[in-house]
Amino acid sequence: MATIEVSDELHAAAAYFGAVGERWLDELPALVASLEADWGISAGRTLTGGQFAYVAQAVTAEGEPAVLKVAVPRGPSEFAQELRTLQLAQGDPYARLLRFDEERRSLLLERLGRQMAELGWPVDRQLAAITETVARGWQPVNVDRLADGATRARRLADDIPRAWERVGRPCSEWSIERAVEYAGERARWLDRRERVLVHGDAHPWNVLEALGVDATPGDGERFRLIDPQGLASEPAHDLGVILRGWNDELLEDGGDMAAAAFDRCAFACRRTGVDPEATWQWSFIERLSSGLLLQELGHDADARSFLAVADRLASANPPWS
Repeated sequence: MATIEVSDELHAAAAYFGAVGERWLDELPALVASLEADWGISAGRTLTGGQFAYVAQAVTAEGEPAVLKVAVPRGPSEFAQELRTLQLAQGDPYARLLRFDEERRSLLLERLGRQMAELGWPVDRQLAAITETVARGWQPVNVDRLADGATRARRLADDIPRAWERVGRPCSEWSIERAVEYAGERARWLDRRERVLVHGDAHPWNVLEALGVDATPGDGERFRLIDPQGLASEPAHDLGVILRGWNDELLEDGGDMAAAAFDRCAFACRRTGVDPEATWQWSFIERLSSGLLLQELGHDADARSFLAVADRLASANPPWS
């Protein structure tokens, strides 16, 4: 049986899920071997960046380059949400789904190129390309078989204060109160609206160049999305997730952090026609909840950046309010 190369991040993720995660890690080589036999593929080099899944290059029996993804058993719904999203999207702007096995939490996907994070682009160019890419995927969906954005907002309103206590209150109580307030507003708004399919976790490491795409299209058309959370929510939710990032740049700027964050939000919303107030609220909720999760996973430096920016923005008054 071939040796499976497992990253430190995947080891940490497996440990986070306790005995279930450790058992999955022990069984991973046999699981990959069974998929190779059943799907007629050959698994190759392990790919970096897979925090909650083993990801490796693969080649099909027909010689088509692909990617094998085997998810950590995080819970009953995460893999199902990702699979359902890929099935609904049917390709562009998402990675094309070639094969899947729900019981083994495994996907075979088209192989893509470089992550946007590898390209050395300035923040504005990255932001423009990611927003254009996710916007191509917004299509009306029913809540059936997809996580609901309103339900997620309510869950975050409950979970954020508890996570804050668990990790030793690493940010201000006012930031927690603001996130809970915003989450309640988004849930109430979504209760009265139709939803669209949103990726739910778009960032420069989840946006990859498509192989074989003509070089003439604009930046947004060059990319495909991987690792969707898959939600029936509002477009502002997707933009808010995107805007939670680039915190180090905000901290290092030395100028008016709130003004810079407002500008980013307005920029993304102008390009997509999305409400900036809703986007701002989601960006605050997702920045804070992500910072607390990173703290729980032991990624202390990243967590500090997310939470420090959230603290600075908690009292900010957006110009569109």
